[in-house]
Amino acid sequence: MRAITISCFGEVDVLETADLPVPEPGPGQVSIDVSHAAVGLADVLMRRGEFGGTPPIVPGLEVAGTVREVGAGVHHLRVGQPVVTLSRPTAGGYAEVSVADAAITIPLDSVDPRLDAAEAVALVPNTTTALLSLELVGNVGPGSQVLIHGAAGALSGITAQVARRLGATQVLGTVRSARRAAEAERYGYDLVVSSNGFRSALSDAGIDSVDIVVDPVGGRLRAESLEVLAPLGRLLAVGNASGEDDVRVGANELWLANRAVLGFNVGGLLMQDPTAAEAAARRAIEWVAAGTVNMPHTTLPLAQAAEAHRLLESGDCEGRIVLTVPN
Repeated sequence: MRAITISCFGEVDVLETADLPVPEPGPGQVSIDVSHAAVGLADVLMRRGEFGGTPPIVPGLEVAGTVREVGAGVHHLRVGQPVVTLSRPTAGGYAEVSVADAAITIPLDSVDPRLDAAEAVALVPNTTTALLSLELVGNVGPGSQVLIHGAAGALSGITAQVARRLGATQVLGTVRSARRAAEAERYGYDLVVSSNGFRSALSDAGIDSVDIVVDPVGGRLRAESLEVLAPLGRLLAVGNASGEDDVRVGANELWLANRAVLGFNVGGLLMQDPTAAEAAARRAIEWVAAGTVNMPHTTLPLAQAAEAHRLLESGDCEGRIVLTVPN
């Protein structure tokens, strides 16, 4: 089969086309004839070597396509069934055939047949992640005030819409540029401000505190975010896109201020319990198919994976990037 591999760690030119053996599913797994593979920041970090491993590596955490073969013990999926996977730390998505745990492979036809594969892989995994992080960890519900950093990003834009769906009455965002602020407007924020001096901007708008901060950026923003949390407020760390040094917070500081810092890593959760996201994924499919959650996506052929990474790193592409895989 054809695949895109990380031949060695480095810039986009290390992504190369290769002919690899077709993988076969083990017990509890399925193989998928891939039609679409999502491109995300994790793929970029993987290419740079920040996750370790030994090249060659096939990136790609999330795919959509049809079931090619089922492994032993898999009874809820059938050959030929259209599916989408959730995030897989094992990756392997930039390929004509990919293997995934059956528990994180969600059938599309049994939930909502209106949803096509490109839209499914662009939106369902991130919508599932947002649901799990906000509902199970952040305890977002009716009346919540939510601040989301990196507001125009692929995960943050979905998170804003999910927060609203869960009943949040005020959804705020921060961005690093005016262009990104314009992009974020489509996701229904009540207010979007610059990440530089965001505390002052919120104060000028009459907002002194929020219940939840969702932070995929890290670094300086994470440290400053603690100061805008209301009593019993939660800072939800969901990434470190800035690449800045970790932020250390003392337990006594949190105790005295009645604040909490919580982490959510969907890949790690699914490695420990692959069934943890099934119900959320089905809700995500329903919401995406109904248009409750939406986001633009750009498609490129698999052979242009390097260009996809360049676009993602430059910020020149709004929404998600999806690779189309000919079969």
